[in-house]
Amino acid sequence: MLCGVTLDANNHLYPVAFGIVDSENHDSWKYFMSKLKEAIGEVEDLAFVSDKHASITYALETIFPDAYHGACYHYISMNVIAKSKTDHCHVLMYNAAYAFRKSEFHTHFEKIKSKVPAITQYLDGMGFDKWSRAYFPGNRYNIMTSNYAESFNNKTGEARSFSITTFVEFIRFTLQSWFCDRRETSKKTTTTLALTYEKDLVDMAKKARFLIPYAIGRHEFHVLDAASIPRTSAMLTLNGTNHKQWVESLMMNLTLMRVDLALRMDAPPKPTDDATEKDKKSYEEHSNRCCLMLMRYHMDESISDSIP
Repeated sequence: MLCGVTLDANNHLYPVAFGIVDSENHDSWKYFMSKLKEAIGEVEDLAFVSDKHASITYALETIFPDAYHGACYHYISMNVIAKSKTDHCHVLMYNAAYAFRKSEFHTHFEKIKSKVPAITQYLDGMGFDKWSRAYFPGNRYNIMTSNYAESFNNKTGEARSFSITTFVEFIRFTLQSWFCDRRETSKKTTTTLALTYEKDLVDMAKKARFLIPYAIGRHEFHVLDAASIPRTSAMLTLNGTNHKQWVESLMMNLTLMRVDLALRMDAPPKPTDDATEKDKKSYEEHSNRCCLMLMRYHMDESISDSIP
């Protein structure tokens, strides 16, 4: 059975199409994709995630040439383990695949390269855009595997020994039951979003209560976890007679907060009018601002006016 599965607004399986064929080959997948296109039409920013079956790639390139096609992370990781005979870099590979930013991706990828170079050759040859969320050209969101399609296949596994007509009837009855139950649940929903995502937002809001944002620009903030911030109330206030002791307490607090860059390095040259945005941003170093803010806060008023 071939199938195409997505998720509904409440993160539940939503089978879009299924088809029963004699085998997985170019013709069967091409036929399935053509029927799928008849059902959903042209969809902007459409993305598929599947294993690396050659027939799926062929059918997508033929029927959905403008759609994005990503590889299933689970399939890739199993191939890596089989080829390298080790799962030594499993965590690093997971972190690289699921990273949102390219800089974060390369941090983990370089660690993999230093440990098992053969793995990086395989992953590099496949193309970062196929298995990395950071490099995927479309919107992949959290869909990193084809497990949803596998879950639907497993749900119908026991009925595959039935005749085709009985098998199709089983699928129809299963989907009918799912949609009926979900419709009843939606009628009782009073939240703005679906229950799953409403709960996620509530959980994130609870965590955000313990985060402290420090403005470092018009649209940028340096966010610190309150639990990781040392109690600066124990820091001395500079009054003109305790400079040495004040510097020691300042350095300790800044080091604990990991924003002591301004005291360890010389200030960069002030950018000129024709400087790039990158140079201007570099000049307004995050830790430099946090450092100055803390210094000024722990100075006598007669001295703090000297801090910009």
